[in-house]
Amino acid sequence: MDDIAAAAGVARSTVYVYFASRSELLVACIEGLYEQLAGSIEHSTEGEPADRLTILFDALLSTIDLQPAFFRLALATQGAPGQAGEAVAKQLSLIGLEMSAMLIDIIDEGTRRGTWSVTAPERVAVLIGQQIYGALAVRAGEADPESSEVAAEELSRFVISGLRA
Repeated sequence: MDDIAAAAGVARSTVYVYFASRSELLVACIEGLYEQLAGSIEHSTEGEPADRLTILFDALLSTIDLQPAFFRLALATQGAPGQAGEAVAKQLSLIGLEMSAMLIDIIDEGTRRGTWSVTAPERVAVLIGQQIYGALAVRAGEADPESSEVAAEELSRFVISGLRA
């Protein structure tokens, strides 16, 4: 909290006026990052399914690039015992559900168009979600990651090759 207060240029007590606990602050930060992410993928509801996947992946990677240290903190906190761990895990789970719904929509669209053949879109969305989660965790730890566009293309090619198999 001291570092946050210093970065904001306010006293530690002022931070507690807005956030009663560390967990409230973490959840608010996660919500803020998700709002940025949601704003960057609003336009990805049209177009070819493969392109929509790439747009989604690029938006996720770009969002992590904004605050990689915070993402690492959120990942570490979600597994920690106590109120902060539970609150962060709950918030990340809600975001995961929304991302899963987007993936299912893209997968269904690709199947309808004949781009790929998927018989269990929900299961496939979970598997893709795990791949995304791993890619985000790795990226957040990289000192000098490649551009989000390049990484999104690479992740998209990997996922699409699995969908076409």
